[in-house]
Amino acid sequence: SAQALVNGLALDTSEQRVTFLFDHLDLPQILNYLALRSITQDADDVRKNFYMFHDTHTDGLWRMFPWDKDWTFGVTGDGGTHLLHPFFGDRAHSKQNANQWNRLYDVMFGEEVTKRMYLRRLKTLADTMLQHPDTPAEERLFEKWVEELSASAADDLPRAANSGKRAVLQYFPARRGDMFDRYASDGSTPLLPDSQPTMPNMEITVIEFDAATEGNPGQFVSIANREETEIDISGWTLSEAVRFTFPPGTVIPRQSEIFVARSIAGFRSRATSPKGSERRFAVGPFNGQLSASDTQLVIADASGTVIRSTVIGAGPSPLAGSLAISEIHYHPADPNTDAEFIEMVNVSVNAVSLQGLRFSEGVEFRFADSAIMSLQPGERLVVIADRTAFESVYGTGLPVAGIFANGSRLANGGEDITIVDADSRVVLTLTYGDADPWPAAADGGGPSLVLINSNGTNASDPASWKASALAGGTPGSAEQSSNFTGDPNADQDRDGINALLEFALGTSDLSANGIDLRIEISAGQVLLHYGRSSTASGPSITYEMSTNLQAWNPADAVSEKAEPAGDNRVAVTVDLGPATETPAFFRIRVTN
Repeated sequence: SAQALVNGLALDTSEQRVTFLFDHLDLPQILNYLALRSITQDADDVRKNFYMFHDTHTDGLWRMFPWDKDWTFGVTGDGGTHLLHPFFGDRAHSKQNANQWNRLYDVMFGEEVTKRMYLRRLKTLADTMLQHPDTPAEERLFEKWVEELSASAADDLPRAANSGKRAVLQYFPARRGDMFDRYASDGSTPLLPDSQPTMPNMEITVIEFDAATEGNPGQFVSIANREETEIDISGWTLSEAVRFTFPPGTVIPRQSEIFVARSIAGFRSRATSPKGSERRFAVGPFNGQLSASDTQLVIADASGTVIRSTVIGAGPSPLAGSLAISEIHYHPADPNTDAEFIEMVNVSVNAVSLQGLRFSEGVEFRFADSAIMSLQPGERLVVIADRTAFESVYGTGLPVAGIFANGSRLANGGEDITIVDADSRVVLTLTYGDADPWPAAADGGGPSLVLINSNGTNASDPASWKASALAGGTPGSAEQSSNFTGDPNADQDRDGINALLEFALGTSDLSANGIDLRIEISAGQVLLHYGRSSTASGPSITYEMSTNLQAWNPADAVSEKAEPAGDNRVAVTVDLGPATETPAFFRIRVTN
């Protein structure tokens, strides 16, 4: 509804507002509208004179359509002193009569990422449509259109055609002065970026076939902009495996990516990242369907020049499943913030050659520059952010393959990490995070992220990870099992829970606390809920049942689910089978 749009623009934090924009607005269409509005200097659409359309049938996005555009091309109306400014219509550049400003403009121009996207699109239109003041008269597009339109109206409206032509032709030199002088990057009020490179550094990073879902609505191709500036890809195309033309206003933020989806709604509703509510820039739908029989995917600019192509038909890399990222230190504690590292392990039974491998997401690193070119079964290596910082914490002699390239770093807020082979086929990929249910201690508290089980694990599942037992982790070696030592029957805090039980459940025998153990009947099943340690690997936990509290027998768990609960603990739900009318009692037994 319109109220939902208003509410989304008024969310409390910048992160919430930007996430709303990416999820609920057709950003290319809105950006293009706003940029064209500035080129034509629309003086009358701050609070009205446009339509908002909400597509509730397909992608659920809002779009903005023009209406009543007679106060343009130099007809200033009551635009006021801010009319010339590219941010005309936001709160800071409002129309003075009745203090008119637009909340959508305020958010689009006020949030850094969308502001930069907008300025890039405005610069593109200034370069290609308004054109530089030095453009020869016979090549000026706007002037040619005005001449053609006035000529077509001359027989029916001779006076209007001539006077209108003179007025509009006087407008373009002034507006060129604004775009190429006053607001240019070297102007008196610098706002616009320099023209973008003709062959920007772009990369196809992920090709998601989503074959497990009927109809494959979650299929997507992600394209990364590796430049330190926004890149306008309006009119560019994807071809071969799928077909898509990027609509006017498609601008990829700097050092970011765009997702070209088979279905916008399907992409937003994906169960796993990337998906909606993650500030992902998605466009679509593309024509066709990704399949294992496809041979390649090609990105070309609006002139048809190929920017990037990649082979996709060979499926995943032959090395898929052979390597795992086993430890990530993405946010080391102060003062060693540059001691970041990624640890890899060979989980196969054969030696693995690293020739041609590279990180395509997360950090920049190519194994062509590595000091280690192969891994034996069970062998590990680390890639680090800074050698001096790393060695000041961990010393020398560890299996360091190399250093992140171009000063790249792991994101403290979580991100995707992908390794591909020489043919851009995915070797491994995962997404880590810093917010619950990911281990909070790894987010600047000292510990690293450690993969609990390197074999057959969903490495993007928070439950697959724990915070390292040691501050800084154990780069280059497996974390040692955490076993109980001492008197298992001790009860130093006198809370009635012995030391072994506290150790297994992730609590402390130095602080009195209870046991979060409860039974629930749900859908006819008996569910046991409790919390336990995610790092204590020595103790064994089993489940027992009794009908009289005297004789106890093993209770076979139908299923067990563990979810991270913070502070190196997991919340466990055990399905103990169907409930019966006979009274039953359940307990957990911990043995060392």
